[in-house]
Amino acid sequence: MDVGEMAAALAVTGVRFKYIFFDACLMQNLEVAYALRHVTDCVVAAPMPIPAAGAYYENQLRHGLFAESPSAIVATYVSDVSSPSLSYQYDDYGITLSAVHTAALEPLAQVLRRALPHSAAAGRASASMEGVLNYQAYTRSYYYRPHNYDAAEALRRLLPESFHEEALLALNRAVISKGTTGRFWIGPNSWDYQQVNEKTYCGVSLFVPQNVYADNAGRTPHGNLNEAFRQMEWYDAAGWNATGW
Repeated sequence: MDVGEMAAALAVTGVRFKYIFFDACLMQNLEVAYALRHVTDCVVAAPMPIPAAGAYYENQLRHGLFAESPSAIVATYVSDVSSPSLSYQYDDYGITLSAVHTAALEPLAQVLRRALPHSAAAGRASASMEGVLNYQAYTRSYYYRPHNYDAAEALRRLLPESFHEEALLALNRAVISKGTTGRFWIGPNSWDYQQVNEKTYCGVSLFVPQNVYADNAGRTPHGNLNEAFRQMEWYDAAGWNATGW
């Protein structure tokens, strides 16, 4: 899916949506939400691979999709995946998802434009992301798709401490709702689960350029992910070019 083409197609309709709900894998990230800022007030999605069953739409129709706030979609989804009565559908797969207010992303981008030149990625450095929550396992089994790091945890790692409060405040204003079951299956093995620190996560991912994405460019149909990132509007808006990436 080319989210830029999607945004352009939706813009042609002349409709500004209250929300766009992606019941699909890996769609909740700053790059996607920013690309859709002109066509929707809110993006509701998961930063992780969702359960194959997707949302339980009987409950979403009753409690989520037509509620006053898109936050109800998040709450309903987490409740359903956690429900013992729906364990036949979700087992212990788990879920993490959020609702992002797209108009609040520009203030975050402004903070990052000032902070990234002083970050751990400055000078085209491949920052150590060890221990940062990732929503996608980086493995050949998944065609070397990116790690999809949690944005809050990644910014704490990347930015100088002097920027933490300002950046996280801007991020928290953008994330109007989040929810998690506390852990989720990340794979590729049946025993591979990811634990979520509910005090530090935000439920939205971001892309962090790294040398490994160039190293494995020939091993994935996605090519060099760092180069693909440069085509995203968020790359320019957040000032990633100042890092050398």
